[in-house]
Parts: sequence; C-alpha cells; structure tokens
Amino acid sequence: MKSIKIILLAIAMLPGSLALKAQSAPNIPEAIFTSLRTGDSDSLAQYFNTQIELILLGKEGIYSKNAAEVLVRDFFTKNPPLSYTKKNESSRANTRFAIGELNTVKGRFRIYFLMKNINGTSAIYELRIQETD
Repeated sequence: MKSIKIILLAIAMLPGSLALKAQSAPNIPEAIFTSLRTGDSDSLAQYFNTQIELILLGKEGIYSKNAAEVLVRDFFTKNPPLSYTKKNESSRANTRFAIGELNTVKGRFRIYFLMKNINGTSAIYELRIQETD
C-alpha cells in the first residue's frame, strides 16, 4: 500500500517537474534567426558570449566578441544571404542549439550554434558555418 502511495505521488509531481525543466532553457530568440536571414552580423553579435568558438569555413578558433563579429560580417559581405531555414532546434538543461541552412548568392551553408544560459543570461558560445555539398 505504501509503495502505491509513493508511485501516485511521483506521478502527481511529474507535470510540475517537466514544467520546471522546460523553463530552464527558454526558446532561442527569433532575432538570431532574423539576423542570419538578413546577414546582419551586428545584431547577431549582440548574442555572442565575450569569448566565442567560431568555426568558419574550416578555420576555427576562440575569438573575442568583436573579432568574431568582424569575421562573420566579412562572411556575410562575401556571401549575401538569400534565405535561412531552421532545420532543428533543441535544448538540454541550460543549453540550446539550432541547426539550419543558409542559402546565399554564392552557395549553401550549414549553420550550427550553441547557446548557454548562465546566471539568467543567454549567449552564443559556439558558431559553425560550413559549406554543404
């Protein structure tokens, strides 16, 4: 009888614990996707962490927010976007990521970014821009 009460209590608490988990990783701001669609590196960089891992067409490194913005701006200048399509978005604990495809005047690129929510502040910690086959 006691085990049945414990099981019922656990089932009753389940919806509340799922709601708490969903709250820990808010949705990725739509402004990030808009900045990818429009090639607005300045708006995108507003979401960069102070240090960001940037993988850009095979070149990778850890860059300051300002240096990463310059490299992304150069990419968008050379590859003006036509459209961006989000392929996947997911979250786990305090991290979120999205994968999408950027169609540009010069070709298609796979875009991946990872965001972390630390002390209530969300920022992009990793951004990958890779050519697709």
